[in-house]
Amino acid sequence: MTDIIFMENVLCVAKLDQAAALLDPLRLEILKTATEPISAAGIAGRLKLPRQRVNYHVRALARAGFLKRAGRSLKRNMAEQRYQAVARSVVLLPELLGPVAPDAARMADPLSAAYLAATAAQIQSETARSAQQAAMEG
Repeated sequence: MTDIIFMENVLCVAKLDQAAALLDPLRLEILKTATEPISAAGIAGRLKLPRQRVNYHVRALARAGFLKRAGRSLKRNMAEQRYQAVARSVVLLPELLGPVAPDAARMADPLSAAYLAATAAQIQSETARSAQQAAMEG
């Protein structure tokens, strides 16, 4: 499976290093702020944080594939790179957990909440795989 799968404004992440890029609460705030094209300085102003700190996290999110470049704007004779979130929602796929991912086949009681949660995780993975295959086939 590829690193990131898009499904109608939902981003499915199947790679551990990309998922790790989201674990910082500031990065989640940045993603929430970047629903429209905005510069790192603009995000810093909204979050009332130093521009350098925000810029570091914006670049990390862009490298991980969660932000895309959305043009440049001129501000005081300086060009600012603008970024935008690639999707409104992010889903971390159960495969990220490897051998400890929920598996309905390992559940003893098919009427338990654990079995239901494991089945939901399997459906989530299968839906992402189907979306990826559909995208590859056009």
